[in-house]
Amino acid sequence: MKNKTDNKFKVQISSIISGIAVLISLSSLLYQVNINSKAIENQNTKEKRSQAINVSMWYKTITPISRDDKNIIINNANSNAIYDVFVIYVSNRSPGKLSDIGLITQYGDNLRNNCQFIEVLPPGETKLAMNLPRAMGGEHATPEIFFTDSNGKSWFRNLHGNLLESKSLNQLLPEYKIPAPYTQYSPT
Repeated sequence: MKNKTDNKFKVQISSIISGIAVLISLSSLLYQVNINSKAIENQNTKEKRSQAINVSMWYKTITPISRDDKNIIINNANSNAIYDVFVIYVSNRSPGKLSDIGLITQYGDNLRNNCQFIEVLPPGETKLAMNLPRAMGGEHATPEIFFTDSNGKSWFRNLHGNLLESKSLNQLLPEYKIPAPYTQYSPT
């Protein structure tokens, strides 16, 4: 009788150990699947942003010395052009959100002075002249850029350098009542 009880106990213990081993294997498999899916997602994001991360902008001087002084520099470090480039400036205290585009009227009604549009921007550095007004208390205007990469994806790089995917200009600008044609904002 004791032999039968010992055998039952051994069978139950081996079943429990087998069950635990299956649970550990299943947990390990699910963990690995999760890691792999995150790696694939990161790779897809990296590929999607591959051209956009090579577009940057800064200003050489806050205010141009003369009308011909090009104080805004856009660097397209890609081998392809970028399209529908819309440069705006906002307060350095701006939150750096897509909605910043609605703020371009803050320095007056003449949108031509607050933004510039370039249909096709080739690789390399491009210089623009924009008067970046200053205010009291250390507030000043700083540039932000909207553009479309050669893959047709639209992007926004804010005043903090963050790159965010955005709607195309044809969708975004009408939302903020910025009148077309956008070529009227092209540099002279």
